Amino acid sequence: MFRLYRRHHKRMVLGAAIFACLLAFLNTFYGQDNEWTSNFPKAAASKGMKRRTTGSNGYALAQMVRQRCIQKGHNFNVTDVHVSLLYTSSEPRVDYCPLWKVGTTFLKRVFMIKNLELYSNITNPYDISFLQTYNAHRGAIITNSQASQKFVFVRDPYQRLLSTYIDKIHAPNSIYWKRIGIPAIKKVRSNASIHSLNCGHDLTFEEFIKYVAKVMPRYERAPSRQKLGVKDYHFEKYTILCKPCKIEYDFVGKMESFAEDSLELVKQLNMPKIAELMIVNGSNIYVDDAIKDTAFQPFSPEFNNDVTRCMSKKTALERVWTKLQFRGLIGNTKLLLDEKRLSSMTYPEFLQIVMDARKKSDSSERNQLKKRLFRETYKSVNLEDLYKVSAIFQDDFDLFEYDRNPSRLFQ
Repeated sequence: MFRLYRRHHKRMVLGAAIFACLLAFLNTFYGQDNEWTSNFPKAAASKGMKRRTTGSNGYALAQMVRQRCIQKGHNFNVTDVHVSLLYTSSEPRVDYCPLWKVGTTFLKRVFMIKNLELYSNITNPYDISFLQTYNAHRGAIITNSQASQKFVFVRDPYQRLLSTYIDKIHAPNSIYWKRIGIPAIKKVRSNASIHSLNCGHDLTFEEFIKYVAKVMPRYERAPSRQKLGVKDYHFEKYTILCKPCKIEYDFVGKMESFAEDSLELVKQLNMPKIAELMIVNGSNIYVDDAIKDTAFQPFSPEFNNDVTRCMSKKTALERVWTKLQFRGLIGNTKLLLDEKRLSSMTYPEFLQIVMDARKKSDSSERNQLKKRLFRETYKSVNLEDLYKVSAIFQDDFDLFEYDRNPSRLFQ
């Protein structure tokens, strides 16, 4: 009997240790420095608050957001509220308002497994290829009632803007070069070359922020955005897309605590096998998919012709390499290959080089590099433009407890 107890106790300790490691990794992988992340009190058992099943504070944050909205003069009297995008499940009824660059790739796959017969037997969401599409409902309605659990996930706006730039402009992505790069260069760059105006591939981060500051109206009733430039979901305000002062969200998750918060959503969707996988092996599957997805980008047939028209394959691979560093997936290893080798490289060959580079660094080195790149990239931005961004996204900063003017950016 004592042996059985001891074995059972060891399993419990091992399981707890694995889960703790997963949370530490994912919160480092998705998060930033601790002083940027608000520390909320543990959720109390108060009226109207749902019972949480993980260590997440998302229910407490949702209540705080509602209280702040009421203090600002908003109310939740409207029953049906239109949102730009929505993923939903009928059994149990869960509504999730997605915000691009806030964990949507993973959560989209979870809803694919929940809703589509084709994927119903899948346990690992990352077994679904990143090339598979599953469009959210556009112009959908969320009902303010107890009949559904309503989720939204947010992220520090400064982190989200940089992530958008690195993923959609810096890395080879001809779709967003056309959608954001070309319009931005036309608007903010004097004497742009014909090549830049045709490709949009060389938009700098400083120019991107200047463009966002011009395109985004400071107030909802500002002049039509179409007259100012091209809007995009990747840098639209949370308060516009998911309307937290009109919808009574039950849970507000954060990218900075994505491991715990996404696990809570999976549990509320009643998907125990996926929840177990996330606890036991989450760190490995997150990293593996992120590396494969990023490394594949310059080899995608969807992008290839337009990318090579605008830059060499060597440059495309070098940009992907720095994207991997910005995401904290590899360390400070340099991509030391000549142009001939890079120009003829295949996806499997490049993927192996990336995997080898990851093995040469530890998590501390990768995380420190990620933080340094963040700070150095924002140093290129004019302080006046930073203050404009701070003002434009003021409600997003204030409602979700992010620092509008962090000292590391505003010095």
